[in-house]
Amino acid sequence: MKPAILKSIAVITVLAMSISLPLAAQESVSSPTHYYVTNLGTLGGSASNGYGGVNNRGWVTGDANLAGDQTEHAFLWRDGVMTDLGTLGGLNSSVSTPVKDDKGQVVGAAQSATEDPLGEFWGAAYFCTAASCEGWQNLQLGFIWQDGLMTELPPIGGKNSEAFGVNNLGQVVGMAETATQDPNCIPPQVLDFEAVIWGPTPGQIQELPVLPGDSIGAALAINDKGQVVGLSGMCAVPTSFAPGVHAVLWEGHSDLPWRLWRGDEQQCSRHQ
Repeated sequence: MKPAILKSIAVITVLAMSISLPLAAQESVSSPTHYYVTNLGTLGGSASNGYGGVNNRGWVTGDANLAGDQTEHAFLWRDGVMTDLGTLGGLNSSVSTPVKDDKGQVVGAAQSATEDPLGEFWGAAYFCTAASCEGWQNLQLGFIWQDGLMTELPPIGGKNSEAFGVNNLGQVVGMAETATQDPNCIPPQVLDFEAVIWGPTPGQIQELPVLPGDSIGAALAINDKGQVVGLSGMCAVPTSFAPGVHAVLWEGHSDLPWRLWRGDEQQCSRHQ
């Protein structure tokens, strides 16, 4: 965002006499905010990205290249130190969207050591220098990291998953593949994937509904009220979310089914 342009105050001179502005007017001019730029560094490579944003504790998350710029790992930067969050056995990991949790929980995606048997392209999001990172063909799983421990967030019958957001209650949102082979998927994607909430109880997972006529969904963020925002659309490569993507809001209640709000048509509908 471009800095605000401060308007200057003219000093009017009459008969070579300087007339000063009233004190009240001088006090109304606020001083510009000064910013300091800090280089967070890398994990040995030449590039890093703060995709994960910064929380209220000043913790920054994102991903950074390792030496050689052929792989990247998720990182947590705090108190001047960049910590490598590791992977789930594969070569790459990342925190790709802003994580606002203040309890020290970080979520993202990490690869396992197993190559995707369906040949899907969930590793497309790992970008090193000018091409896909090495190991892009491996399976990918969402993760939650806290206190040095990375825990995988499983799919729902499929092979891959990814986590995008977490609230201060420990609820994680993202997308998880199902076991449904969809002939309408845009290759190389084979299976449908749905918006999900993991937790807050370990092992707990809840699938969120999609709009009528759609086949896939992804949950991108959740607040402490349990409201979830994301998208609903047709099956495609997860990094593209196309075609026919609709912005949606999910709201859940203990005594009502999930309510799904479709932003582009401004209509509410309820689904079990």
